[in-house]
Amino acid sequence: MSDDGLASAVLGIAETLRTASTGVLADLRRMDGGGESKPPAFWSLAAKYPRTVGNARREGEWASIVCAMAILTPRGAPEGKPRLHKAVKRFGGVLCDGGDATWPHGSKDAKPFFSEQRLAQLLAAQGAARSCLLMRAIRSLSRRMPADGGVNLIDIAKTFLVRDAAKYGRLLAKPYYARLVAAQNPKPTIEGSS
Repeated sequence: MSDDGLASAVLGIAETLRTASTGVLADLRRMDGGGESKPPAFWSLAAKYPRTVGNARREGEWASIVCAMAILTPRGAPEGKPRLHKAVKRFGGVLCDGGDATWPHGSKDAKPFFSEQRLAQLLAAQGAARSCLLMRAIRSLSRRMPADGGVNLIDIAKTFLVRDAAKYGRLLAKPYYARLVAAQNPKPTIEGSS
C-alpha cells in the first residue's frame, strides 16, 4: 500500500472519530486488536476503507490502530473538538515530551515523559508484545496529552504496521532523541565543534 493510501485512510478515520458519539468512541477504545469481537463502528470503517482497515490479513493491526486513535481522541461532545492529527508532532517526539509543547519547562535535567528504558523495550519488542507495549504507551500518553496537543497519526499507524526493525527504530527513536537532545541542549550546536 502506498503512503498516500495509508495517509488518506488514517486522516479519514481521525475525522470520523472526532465527530463520533461518546458511545462509539467508548466501544472503539475497549476494542482488543487481536480479539475476535469488534464493535459495529470498526466494521463501518472497514467497509469505508477496504484496502486498509478492511484488509483481512492486517485486521488485527488496523483494529489496534483504530483503538489507539480512539483512545487519543479528546473526550467530550463532538462539537468543537480539536483535530487530533498534527503532522509536525512526530509520535516519537510526543512520547518524549508527553505532548506538552512547553516541555521541559526550562530545566537542564529534562526527563522524558516516556523513559529511555521503556523506549528501548518498545524498540526491542516484536509481534504481539510490540502491539501490547504500544497500546500501553498510547494509554499513558492519552492521560497526559492536552486535548489540543495532537500527534502525527500516520506515524502511529506505521508503528503498528511496519515489521522492519530498522524502519521501526527510525520511526520512533529518531524523533524521540531529536526532541530530548533539543531539550537538554537548548543552544544550537554545530556537529564536530566543542
